[in-house]
Amino acid sequence: ARVYKNPPPFPLVYSIMPGAYVTNIITNGGASVGRSEVMPNFGGQLSETQIQSVILHLYSIRQIQTPRY
Repeated sequence: ARVYKNPPPFPLVYSIMPGAYVTNIITNGGASVGRSEVMPNFGGQLSETQIQSVILHLYSIRQIQTPRY
């Protein structure tokens, strides 16, 4: 069965949000930016370098051209 979330999770590979926003949502979770509470925070589990690596990976597979910082 499909579960609907409110607000729905957003696939970050389609995001045009600036790097600071993406860093915040990964570090502090979805609720920190008014998005889905289903997105957990990873700030306590990943170092800043690891979070930046995740963001660089997202940007490398994203469906738009260039990241906005």
